[in-house]
Amino acid sequence: MSEPESLRGSSARNRGGVQRVEGKLRASVEKGDYYEAHQMYRTLFFRYMSQAKHAEARELMYNGALLFFSHNQQNSAADLSMLVLEVFEKSEVKVEDELLECLAKLFSRMEPNSPERVAFVSRALKWSTGGPGKLGHPKLHQLLAVTLWKGNMDQQCDPVYRVITHV
Repeated sequence: MSEPESLRGSSARNRGGVQRVEGKLRASVEKGDYYEAHQMYRTLFFRYMSQAKHAEARELMYNGALLFFSHNQQNSAADLSMLVLEVFEKSEVKVEDELLECLAKLFSRMEPNSPERVAFVSRALKWSTGGPGKLGHPKLHQLLAVTLWKGNMDQQCDPVYRVITHV
């Protein structure tokens, strides 16, 4: 077996492992064991990061955050969203549209008045300065502004909205 084939096989096995773990985590969340699931997500995050499995950590935290959002577990979802940003920062991943769209999707699921939302958007903008724009990537500003615009009009009084639209 050639080396690239060996690596592909290893990657496929790792993906299968991630899917199994996600299935167990999803089952915990579906049963309402939110605390247990949240702790398992965090444990896996630190395990993946210590093994430099950044893509797996990012995917697991992103999907976990969306799952928690779908069950109205805002604090757990926001925590995992922040861990997605931590993966970006520590892996020094390049700012790309796909990643910016992922961040905007997480932002759009956060409750408008949550303190985590402000912390998330601040950190996301800081991370995105790796691209054009000293105050954050212009595309991220646009995506966040659209999210706020799509929300109810009360959100437009939000200080985050004013910062984003006046930069």
